[in-house]
Amino acid sequence: MEPQAPADPKVILLVEDNGIVREYAQFCMEDQGFRVLSAGSGEQALAMLDGHGGNIDLLVADVSLPVMSGVQLAVHVRRRDSQVRVLFVSGADMRHSLEVLEPNVDFLQKPYTPEALAQTVARMFASCE
Repeated sequence: MEPQAPADPKVILLVEDNGIVREYAQFCMEDQGFRVLSAGSGEQALAMLDGHGGNIDLLVADVSLPVMSGVQLAVHVRRRDSQVRVLFVSGADMRHSLEVLEPNVDFLQKPYTPEALAQTVARMFASCE
C-alpha cells in the first residue's frame, strides 16, 4: 500500500535547480496528494514564500543549489518557521555530514524512485504528528 496524503493537503516547497528532476519530484509528490510549490533556486524559493499566504509543512531542497545552498535556504526558511520539516536531496552521499542536523531533518540520496520519495515524505510527516 502506497502512502497517501491526508484530505487537507500538506504544502511542500520543492527547490531543485535541475528542471527535469524538479518536474519529476513535483509530479511524484502531487501524485500522493500534496500541494507543491516549486522553485529553481533558493532566491526564487524565498520570493515564493513571501508571496505565499500560508505556512509550508516541508522544504525539499537539493543540497547543492547555485548561489544559496539548500542548507543556507533551510536556515532562512526555519527563521520564518522553526517547525518546518526539511528533506535534503543530493546526488553526492551527504548522509553522514548532515547527521548533525536538527530533528525534523532527513536526507534522500539521488537518484530516488517515486516510492522512496513518497515513503520518506510520509515518514517525515508521520514522525511529527
